[in-house]
Amino acid sequence: MFTKKIDMRLTAKIGIGLVLLLILALLLSPFKKSNENYILTTKIVVEKPASEIYTYLGNSATASNWSMFVDHITPLNTDKITDGKKGSIRRCFRNADESGIWWDEEILVDIPSKERELTIYNLHGFIMQTYNLTTKQIYTPISETETELTFGLYKNAEEVGFVDWLKLKSSGWVIAHIFRNNLEGIKREVESVGD
Repeated sequence: MFTKKIDMRLTAKIGIGLVLLLILALLLSPFKKSNENYILTTKIVVEKPASEIYTYLGNSATASNWSMFVDHITPLNTDKITDGKKGSIRRCFRNADESGIWWDEEILVDIPSKERELTIYNLHGFIMQTYNLTTKQIYTPISETETELTFGLYKNAEEVGFVDWLKLKSSGWVIAHIFRNNLEGIKREVESVGD
């Protein structure tokens, strides 16, 4: 009986600890509210000019070289719009056989060597989903040969109810990890060109 009481106390302490850990993870999530959006951003300095990085990321065929999450990206409307330019639509596949997770992106904003903004839609195979997400690639020159590259994920705060808030906050850690690894992959690949 004494052992049973100890086991129950230990189980209660573990349960309380897990709840506190979850609350802390949600409160400290990298997804933050800023003005009218919930935003998650990750940055890296790349030892190449913004124009080279911008050109590299505009080519969907390079994704398999730098992405830890995407196996390949297939442009869908290259007969009308050049890949990587405003209006281009592409499908992103997690797996080589195109099963499981995939989604579509359309480039909404394309300012050469400065910024690309993409909307994400038609999400398939994800455990959690939210709608009306946009991503940005921001190219900030530091010098003629250095660029700060920022990946950002955005959702309009007015569209975020409690359930979406939970999804954003809880997925923030995973998305930040993917962004970090992808940025490191881009840095590695772009800096190796010409070596």
